[in-house]
Amino acid sequence: MNIPHTQESPDTAVSYVISGLELLDEIGVSRTLALKDTGLTDKELINIDGLVHHSKIMKMLENIEVITGLKGIGLYFGNRLGFYHHGMLGVAASSHLNFKDAIDTLVKYAQVRFQGVKFSHVNRGEYFGLGIELNTSSEKYSVYLTELIFATVYSYVKTWTSAKTTEAIVRLNHSKPDYYNLYPDVFGVMPEFDAGCSEMLICSTEFNKTLSPAGNETLEYALKLIEKELPVLVECDFYNRVKSIVERSASISSIPRIESIAETCNVSIRTVRRKLRRSGKTYKYLVNSKKCIFAEIYLENEGYTIGDVAEKMGFSNSSAFTKAFTSWKGLSPRGFREILTKDRG
Repeated sequence: MNIPHTQESPDTAVSYVISGLELLDEIGVSRTLALKDTGLTDKELINIDGLVHHSKIMKMLENIEVITGLKGIGLYFGNRLGFYHHGMLGVAASSHLNFKDAIDTLVKYAQVRFQGVKFSHVNRGEYFGLGIELNTSSEKYSVYLTELIFATVYSYVKTWTSAKTTEAIVRLNHSKPDYYNLYPDVFGVMPEFDAGCSEMLICSTEFNKTLSPAGNETLEYALKLIEKELPVLVECDFYNRVKSIVERSASISSIPRIESIAETCNVSIRTVRRKLRRSGKTYKYLVNSKKCIFAEIYLENEGYTIGDVAEKMGFSNSSAFTKAFTSWKGLSPRGFREILTKDRG
């Protein structure tokens, strides 16, 4: 099922585009020709954590088809990006207890790169797997994205389990394309087309089988890579965790230093700064936001002069406090109090 989608909404990660361009470099396809008339700008491509609209991706895919003569670009990219470009991602995924958890890791990765994709676990008796629904108005992009995701995931099925290709079941919502003969090369079986849904299943005993993680050194590298590849999810969770710690502070003096945050989160100070920066904020921003709340509470008490508030906030003088509060709030302590007086009426 395809859900209506706003045409102008950016929905595909720039990081995915970069991955595709890097693969094109390896097979000798000119980036300039691949990007011709796509509307993709240097500014967009530099923003690695940004999103672009899929219409630009579709134009790029059309260019690639013309240049290379390839059909089923989603199958091609999915099968190769799964192994070649994100091999360490697969290692990180396989560090989980079973293949189901590994798939969940890959799903998180896909959710970051492709907005408007809804994933679900599918249980069909003795078979268990992954289902997807696409929030896009473009049928061609829907076919491409389905092929890409399933081909990527299935490459891990073959790599990290002993499942035989004949044990896989692939059902696709779209009609049989003219390059349908390529599907068995990727999935080992011919999918069921026009199935009314898109899902990929393997025997449940394989899906829940325990996986063997790679060596410690390789696994450590892989986990670092997957952290880098999942900035939206990972950094958002980290930001909310740090924000919660800071917001629990009961007084100015109890606001934790960044060293304490690093120790609590079991990471280095540098990692704290990097993760927060990727979320669009800094630790200083979180601390100042909390300080501003305390300052507002003190300023609401008419019994305190601005000098008293400055002292309680730990400033050496009222001028320093006024400068800081103005940068936090956008108005001076005196201006803040004037607004409070008007509101009290």
